[in-house]
Amino acid sequence: MIRLDSSLHFLNNDYFQQFVSHAVESHPNTNNVLLVADGVNSIDSSGEWVLKQVFDNLKESGFEVYISGLKKNALETIQRTGLTNSISEEKIFRNTEKAIETITGYHHEVKEYKNYEDQDSVLV
Repeated sequence: MIRLDSSLHFLNNDYFQQFVSHAVESHPNTNNVLLVADGVNSIDSSGEWVLKQVFDNLKESGFEVYISGLKKNALETIQRTGLTNSISEEKIFRNTEKAIETITGYHHEVKEYKNYEDQDSVLV
């Protein structure tokens, strides 16, 4: 999971590419990459280009790439530019929890049960 905490634009494109490369190299046994983009407010044309390059490079290296949490205007940008064709709509998620559930195939239901030792309700 790689969290993006700023908009993607010409000022931070190099940093973004280096950050993703370093994160992937630091975890050699990983085959899925989730970009958590809820901190991305906007994407300019150079940011869109870099995002496409990062996705394409990761896919060519054998990674499954996903993105979650894009805000409305950032999502509209990648839809308008056709980047969603490169990424694939099935790998774009509104929220991170759904992305993780899809990637791992694991869904943990929250159930309420009674803890009889302290008589408080507990969520698991």
